[in-house]
Amino acid sequence: MLRTYALAGCLLIAGASLAQQKMDFEKYDPVSTLKVPEHPVSRAKFPL
Repeated sequence: MLRTYALAGCLLIAGASLAQQKMDFEKYDPVSTLKVPEHPVSRAKFPL
């Protein structure tokens, strides 16, 4: 009986945390962690 209440409590907490993590696609804006040096290309290596 106690185990049933514990399981129900865990499911309730898990459901509440999933509801808080819901986010719209438009609001998702992660910070980029890719940091590499830039090498701008001013012209083609081989003419066509």
